[in-house]
Amino acid sequence: VVVVVVVVLGGGGSAAHASTLTVFRDGVERATADGWEPLSDGATIEEGDRLRTGDGEALITFGDGSTVALARDTELVVVRSRLDGSREIVLEQLRGRLWHDVAPDASASAFYEIETPDASISAQGTLFETVVEDGETSVTTTDGVVELRAGGERELVRAGQTARARAQRIAAVARAVQAHAQPQLRLTVEGPFVASVIAPGGHATGERPDGVVFHQIAGATSSNPAAGAQRVTLTELQEGTYELLVRRVDGGSGALALTIGGNERRIEIPERADLIVFTLRVRFVGGRPVAQLVGGRVLSERELRTVQERIVLTDRTLERAIPIAERRARLIEERLRSDAAEPRATPTEAPTDDATPTDGTTEPATETEEPALDATPTDERSTDETSTDGTTEPTSTDGTDSSSLDGTSSSLTEVAL
Repeated sequence: VVVVVVVVLGGGGSAAHASTLTVFRDGVERATADGWEPLSDGATIEEGDRLRTGDGEALITFGDGSTVALARDTELVVVRSRLDGSREIVLEQLRGRLWHDVAPDASASAFYEIETPDASISAQGTLFETVVEDGETSVTTTDGVVELRAGGERELVRAGQTARARAQRIAAVARAVQAHAQPQLRLTVEGPFVASVIAPGGHATGERPDGVVFHQIAGATSSNPAAGAQRVTLTELQEGTYELLVRRVDGGSGALALTIGGNERRIEIPERADLIVFTLRVRFVGGRPVAQLVGGRVLSERELRTVQERIVLTDRTLERAIPIAERRARLIEERLRSDAAEPRATPTEAPTDDATPTDGTTEPATETEEPALDATPTDERSTDETSTDGTTEPTSTDGTDSSSLDGTSSSLTEVAL
């Protein structure tokens, strides 16, 4: 689902820009003179609005394409949201957890700031999380650099670091906690495809064929496919069903490598597949996430609407996407030229239809089947899968199977982290 919204309010000077709310879970409210009113998906958010989530989850898309995801039990005020040449965004975070995807802005006057009871945070073109709870503010940077200020102190929080502040004093800057430092899932896409991961709640991280990049899942990153193989990395998994959406951007075959813990599953993608969705079911056993990859199926354009990412597009988002798509197209063209320039191997004589055994008689040659999505036949697959610590976990016994890319049946593959 894609919504294109650009709304300008006011006139003269630096104009206030309305933002758009995406509701992933009901329960999001806005303060009014009479109390609180429920907000629905697509609601317009303006300067001065005070929001709280309760049991809800939501995401605000600002005019420049920057986004902030609100976790449950979070409260904030949109103090400033302006876009007049450069970005001016100020949020007051009263409590809870926010995940920020701050779009690049080359203007020296651009700013994106968060005020909390304990500190001030500012960033440019970064991915980071801010948490306000138990009388403390913490900042964890996933990509880029974030500045933390408290009292007269100032610290730069770099990728992979967490900083904490309490009562306007910076308490500590250290390496990020394990949940943020070590990936639990990595999706690598090779060939003429781009991919995105859609979490159980509907948040998504990845890239579209038009070059639009999005980071809605807290702690997750997506590399630029224009620089090589795209990698989508998740550091925290939720229980539920993930959708892995793969889209074609040019001709040819490719591959998808799914790494969970230390285990990798590689899936070849044939030339005839343009839109593919894979389902990943995650549950927790003894505190460890266990993932089941349930085949893959080719989608039609109409079916894509049922699994598509929920993105609000702004003019700035679309402008940033153009050079990304152009760089990717140049990379594909260079790769095709390089492949064409490589010397071809001398073809060998094709074998005949019949093989001749040593006794001089002939027997028909054995045909080999193209492997299914999971190359191991269902009736030969072991009932145990190896976890990262060398132990085994039983696979699903519910008899579920799914359709692979070539239409054959493949059982669930279960990998423990």
